[in-house]
Amino acid sequence: MWPHITSAVQAAGSSPMFTWRNGDSRIELSGVTFLNAVSKAANFILDGLEVESGQPVYVNLGNHWQSPVWNCAVIAAGAVLSDVPAEFNIVNSAQMNEVPGLVAVVSRDPFGMPERELPSIVVNASAEVRGFGDHFAPRTPTTDETALATWGVNVQQARELAVSLSQLHNISPGSAVGAAVNEWARTASEWHCFFSIFNKAPLVILDGEFDLQKVAEQERVMHFVDLR
Repeated sequence: MWPHITSAVQAAGSSPMFTWRNGDSRIELSGVTFLNAVSKAANFILDGLEVESGQPVYVNLGNHWQSPVWNCAVIAAGAVLSDVPAEFNIVNSAQMNEVPGLVAVVSRDPFGMPERELPSIVVNASAEVRGFGDHFAPRTPTTDETALATWGVNVQQARELAVSLSQLHNISPGSAVGAAVNEWARTASEWHCFFSIFNKAPLVILDGEFDLQKVAEQERVMHFVDLR
């Protein structure tokens, strides 16, 4: 999966790869910024959380720019995205009491500032990830298209899924898409990771209340997908 991520990043360059919109709040991740964030998160997952290759990791961060970062980081690290809570869970503070196993909390702060007060039994991921390097070297084979990305879906199938999502919603190749996903983790992984990476398409993540006409004009969005 890592070669696909770096290929998408190279295609985006300094242009926006992901943009998060919530009302008047806006955070933009260029390809370079996104790659740095994914690299730090992947290093944290491997060396901080000590997740091993092939282990399931549950990521559910809703419609936030942190979602593509952590979904892609899990796969880059050689782990497998889980549809349901697992031994390792990466969630926000609102969900931390709802999942079993190890819980790593990622802040929903627009600028990624860590949560200030968290129970000692959870990991403050937004704080700890800052101490990890922004260069990532995969520790598992990166050219294996049969490696699982999520349970039951390998990398090749994830690529096919990304293409089918474009066809299903009549999305033109490379055009910017505004998307709001539902609470299911699988939906977020499909749109925040697979769709954007394999289609090399800019994604505007729509969170909370937003003006579709304003977003379309300001972000040059040609297609909207609301799955909430």
